[in-house]
Amino acid sequence: MTMRVLLLDPSDTFSGDLCATKWDLIVDLARAPLSTHQRWAREAGCPAISFYQFAEEIEDLHALKRLLDLGLGVLVDRLGIDWWDITSLMVAPEVAEVMLVRRLTNQLLPGTQLFCSRPNRIARALQKLLGCELITFQASQLRDAGRRLKHYGQLFSRFEGHELRQIAWDKFDSTHSIRRWFAPRPRGTGSPLVLLPSAYANVSQTAISYAAMLPDQQFLLVCARESGELRGLPPNVRSIPLASYYSPPNAEELGLLLEKWERLRKSLIAVAVEFRLADAVTGLRLALADPLKAPAVARRVALSLGGAGFYVSDWTEDHANFFRSIEITKTMMFVILSMLVAVAAFNIVATLVMIVKEKQSDIAILRTLGAGPRNVLATFAVQGVLIGLAGTLLGALLGKTIADHLETLVTGLERLLGTQFMDASVYYISDLPAYVEGLDVLKVCSVAFVLCALATIYPAWRAARTTPAEALRHE
Repeated sequence: MTMRVLLLDPSDTFSGDLCATKWDLIVDLARAPLSTHQRWAREAGCPAISFYQFAEEIEDLHALKRLLDLGLGVLVDRLGIDWWDITSLMVAPEVAEVMLVRRLTNQLLPGTQLFCSRPNRIARALQKLLGCELITFQASQLRDAGRRLKHYGQLFSRFEGHELRQIAWDKFDSTHSIRRWFAPRPRGTGSPLVLLPSAYANVSQTAISYAAMLPDQQFLLVCARESGELRGLPPNVRSIPLASYYSPPNAEELGLLLEKWERLRKSLIAVAVEFRLADAVTGLRLALADPLKAPAVARRVALSLGGAGFYVSDWTEDHANFFRSIEITKTMMFVILSMLVAVAAFNIVATLVMIVKEKQSDIAILRTLGAGPRNVLATFAVQGVLIGLAGTLLGALLGKTIADHLETLVTGLERLLGTQFMDASVYYISDLPAYVEGLDVLKVCSVAFVLCALATIYPAWRAARTTPAEALRHE
């Protein structure tokens, strides 16, 4: 008899198309309450259990420790730091899940058919142990995108601006390769210091309270994250971000550690089935020379795979809300700059109208000498276009020059005024970098020139309608 088992991803609930299928067992891969499992069991007419009910708590912790201890003493660098001792905590949850997968496997019958509401590493590990086919339900892209948008919207609404900025730094600059250029340079004092490492405000506050009790001892508060920085420090405490101490990795030592890691990986796979399952290939990650081509490549890969049992995503989907907010900000900046240019175009209109009013007698004389309305219109139109072209080119050149020397100008202004605009202890950066995007400059200059050209139409039309007899009547 074939057993049909539904593995319910933590992001999904038992609803929709899943309810219309007959199941023999529903396994919740999340931690829903017992009442939810009982409701699902009534709706499906089969048992509904939690994946985590197979946990044995204290026994699992001891077993997990024994497994992780197998890798100690191998990944040791020249400073004596055992990197497996540090990084093994990152794989500990996955190893613990594999232990639960093995227990779940013992409850399933041979020939079990596995179904999963969406791609999941627990489902793939179970498939590898049972040696059976895994069928994944493919939700509609529109519904999936809506659910993801709602999820990220709720998630981002919980954070404040500085927290979102810190999350972005942690995600896209985890090696501090960018932040270290803006961090203040550490300066030596020549006297012993007590290091106070911190990443959170409450930890920093506790450390500062301790330092205040020892006024004769010097302390250095090293903040790994912006949230750990404090203001109003005691005189014997200096604060500096951890990014100040980051330096490019030693390529030779990194190569040796990678070689040791390969030996360690092979030995762990050989001695423990948990590591064999964790090491199984469950996906591929592609790195592109042009990251902006990722969506198109992802679509081509999805079409070539046929869709069944595969889930393809790219970096723009994983952080869609974040990048959409950046795009909206750029669009708003373009609109604001266009409004400023529109105000400048109105000044051109006013200037040309005043010139037309002042030169009415001269225009009338030109008309009496044989100049037609088209000649007068072209004269003022060319004058307005030349004003707009000169202003656009001079503005672009001035803006490019200021952007290229912004840091120097700001530093000079700070020295002149005796103040600091970007306090590193407040804004986390001490300099204001600038980067000129050629396409954006071209867009703004094009809009500016077109508006200036359009602004000449009304004054030139007014000048072309000047009647010689009416203009010279009072001369």
